[in-house]
Amino acid sequence: MARRLSYDMTVRKDGDIWTIWGLGVERDGKVFCHLASQTRFRKQRNGEVPIQQNDWVKGTKD
Repeated sequence: MARRLSYDMTVRKDGDIWTIWGLGVERDGKVFCHLASQTRFRKQRNGEVPIQQNDWVKGTKD
């Protein structure tokens, strides 16, 4: 049984820990997600901002 993905859920991918900020389409047992890193950041004038990426994550949406 595939895990159900939801907003603000923590997932591990490519040796990093990510928070799901957005859920997109579901295809072939994966969901296209907007992810924000919990361990890597980039510096900005007003502080640090998490590295972000879009990627397919195994699971289903509600």
